[in-house]
Amino acid sequence: MKFFFLSVSLLTVFFVGCEKPDISAATPEPKAEPQKAAPAAPVSEPAAAPEPKEVAPAPLENAEPFISIKFEGNAIAIVGSIKSNLQKKKLLEYLGKGFPDHEITDELEVDYRRIAVGWGNRFGNGYIVPFFEQVPEGTFEYKDGVVKLTGEVPDQPTFRDLVMSAGEMFMGDFTQDIDSSELVVKPK
Repeated sequence: MKFFFLSVSLLTVFFVGCEKPDISAATPEPKAEPQKAAPAAPVSEPAAAPEPKEVAPAPLENAEPFISIKFEGNAIAIVGSIKSNLQKKKLLEYLGKGFPDHEITDELEVDYRRIAVGWGNRFGNGYIVPFFEQVPEGTFEYKDGVVKLTGEVPDQPTFRDLVMSAGEMFMGDFTQDIDSSELVVKPK
């Protein structure tokens, strides 16, 4: 008999504990105050429609940064989209100091929906400037996790150093490959 009583008690506690609480019974309803009649409003023209609010752009899913830097003569063209304004400023600063005689065309956008990358703060001075010192008529591109190097290098050791240092600089994050198929050795 004790077992039956104990079982029924436990089942009751279990089922009562699983029910959603009824909070409407616990909170008293506010008392309604008597309302006074509002004076009649004068007839006026219909109100103008409210201005539409700006809608934030939809988030980009897994949107990696895209950067393309191309050197041609004394011109440097930068296009793409990265997450950080600070990274953009640093890149432009390093290129300006490294190549003061070049004209820089900046079409690099800051898009806060992009994925942040760890190499973004250091690649300008740590890789881009040394790369273009060795490949004066070349292109660097980071797109969809692939670093693509294009241009001519004077010898095989320079080629190897540029590819190896790209691997070290862009390792981790989302980088999948270093494409050096268009970086060719042309002895001078």
